[in-house]
Amino acid sequence: MFSHQPRKLVITLIISSLLVPLKSFTQGRTISEKMAFHFYNDNFFYDKEYYNFIADAYTLAGHIVRPELSFAVHPGWKLSIGIEAQKFWGINTKVHTSPVFYLMFQNRNHGLRFGSLDRNRSHKIVAPLFNPEFEYLPERREWGLQYLFQTENIEAEAWMDWHTFIRKNDSIREIINGGLRLNKKWFVTPEIEFKTPVQWVFHHRGGQINLKGPYLEGKNAMFTVYSGMAGGALTVKMFARSHFGFFSYYLFHHIQTVSGGSAEEIKFFDGKALWTGVGWYGNHWKTEVSYWHAEKFNAPLGADIFQTVSRKTDRYYEDGQLLEIYARHTEPTRFLWIWEAGYYHNFSEKFTFRTLLHFYYQPYFVSIPPYDFLGVAHRQIDFVIGFNFKYQF
Repeated sequence: MFSHQPRKLVITLIISSLLVPLKSFTQGRTISEKMAFHFYNDNFFYDKEYYNFIADAYTLAGHIVRPELSFAVHPGWKLSIGIEAQKFWGINTKVHTSPVFYLMFQNRNHGLRFGSLDRNRSHKIVAPLFNPEFEYLPERREWGLQYLFQTENIEAEAWMDWHTFIRKNDSIREIINGGLRLNKKWFVTPEIEFKTPVQWVFHHRGGQINLKGPYLEGKNAMFTVYSGMAGGALTVKMFARSHFGFFSYYLFHHIQTVSGGSAEEIKFFDGKALWTGVGWYGNHWKTEVSYWHAEKFNAPLGADIFQTVSRKTDRYYEDGQLLEIYARHTEPTRFLWIWEAGYYHNFSEKFTFRTLLHFYYQPYFVSIPPYDFLGVAHRQIDFVIGFNFKYQF
């Protein structure tokens, strides 16, 4: 829960901006040309029914509201200020609030943003590298720099999220996340389209001025994880309202440290994975079948289900001591069959509805001896079901 200070700052800035004398504010233009109001609302429900030894099962359900005021400060430049409020279902949950403040430059195909980042679509990074659930976690708000470029055939983005900022005498580690994506379309024929996506994500921990102490025991002072993806996606437009698609991606992660040491909770310094599948896509629906094969792959920002190191919460005690069961568990070779289905409907340009259903089939046998009470995972089926209504203008 954030303190009241950010909210006071936001309100003060808004009021101060609105009290600017009308003559100097408009400078020969109408108020509507200089100022605009934007509103975003997401009503979501995602239920993860997982019974494997890698990823936790839980539900995310609630609402997000984000009003913003934008001011045209110069041709191509605007300053936006607002507040984001998020409420999960349940009487024991609080309203999470966070200020929204950014400077945006837009010129034809280029966009540059400073401050609060746009993360509504998880930067369009694939789930094994960047968890799409971050959109609904208040602690995953992003602040930093973001560059966007888009033409008819090329789409690119580069961003940096200064997630944890450190100052002198801080006893926490600096955390910086960022990435780069590039997607190029190649038109073989009017009916056949080929895309070559390239994605790269980094996760950095540690800074030169943070205090050294017991909290760093077993960790590295400077620690960076690089993960990425490259591949191809073929689209064949066989019918007017639907098309067939095939994709194949190669993924990897690599850890770099300054002074050696452990790989911390990631455990594997290097890993790789292959993800390939086929799908049928319509104007309002999609269905997709894919195969995931990972060898020691563990991207720190990726969705849990794809990793080879367990991220489940240890919750079992023995003689008053917490048993580190899942924290020690790995599946160096992990493969899944995945089926995804979804339905999408736009009530209007501003009001949209989306639903999804994901099944993950784990055919191989896994147990964690000597904890017999955990059972085994064999021919395991996990699934996710979700929907959301979005409204924005």
